[in-house]
Amino acid sequence: MQRAYKKEYVLINGIKQFFLHYEVPDADVVLYLHGGPGSASSNFAYFTDKDISTHTMVYYDQRGAGKTLIKNKTLKAGATLPTMIEDLRQTIEYVKDLYNKDKVALIGHSWGSMLGTEYIKQYPNDILCYIGVGQVADYIAGEKVGYDKLLERIDRNNKKDMKKIYELGDYPFNTIENYSTKPVMTVRALQAKYGLAVNPKEFVKPFIKSPIFNLLDILALSLGLPVNKELDASVNEYDITSYKKYDVPMYYILGRDDWQVPSIVAADYFETIEAPVKRLWWIEDAGHFPSFDKPDEFNSAVYEALQDARGVISDDVTKS
Repeated sequence: MQRAYKKEYVLINGIKQFFLHYEVPDADVVLYLHGGPGSASSNFAYFTDKDISTHTMVYYDQRGAGKTLIKNKTLKAGATLPTMIEDLRQTIEYVKDLYNKDKVALIGHSWGSMLGTEYIKQYPNDILCYIGVGQVADYIAGEKVGYDKLLERIDRNNKKDMKKIYELGDYPFNTIENYSTKPVMTVRALQAKYGLAVNPKEFVKPFIKSPIFNLLDILALSLGLPVNKELDASVNEYDITSYKKYDVPMYYILGRDDWQVPSIVAADYFETIEAPVKRLWWIEDAGHFPSFDKPDEFNSAVYEALQDARGVISDDVTKS
């Protein structure tokens, strides 16, 4: 049975942004920050969250992504991280008011994990807990680990694939000045071929079967990368590993087989941080999208994180 949902456009930071709600009355509210930049996840919500009955899930298509991009397709490109942070701040205020909550939980996936991590550093009082998925800790270090894994697995008798590797040169590049999407996309395609990254073909059927899908969503996918080129380039220099102390409960849910944003890099960083409480879940036989690969296990981990965070909040209230 299809889970009931509500969709709407809300004026956020000067533009109308798309929201999708899967509501559970009187439950904790979880806001999902999708990846990319420019790769909205709202069309997959029905598939990954279809059996959730423990918490409300709210998705929004970020500036430059999905239905928000189509609604504002004449908007100039070039969103920056501060713009996206302010969008998120206003989004959280809206969601808190809508559901009468003091705090919401954040799930940050891939690029969304950078956005979410930067947000909780600035505005911890808004947040029940943070859940990192496909978490980026040090982008360049992760690219190096993922690339080395590709070199281990690639068929060296495949002259076409080896030619692509040779033409990449000194990958990965570690400055915005050297940044280009072409080598990154080449690596992603090879990683997908050898089972190390997301294969877009696996997402086609669930994407077009979404109850909120329309043909313009395909256009949004094609526009998402060029529209967000400046923001995407800045991702290349992202490194959070020197930041060690968080003021909110911290949870990571990582796919054991994620080599697109290598989970071992995030796990190593997670060992070094301090937080009111922290816990890491490994999802076996899952890659960069554990919510898609193993939705039941993923949703169970989210629920456990919410319960754990609620215990921390209750303890703090009791002590005060």
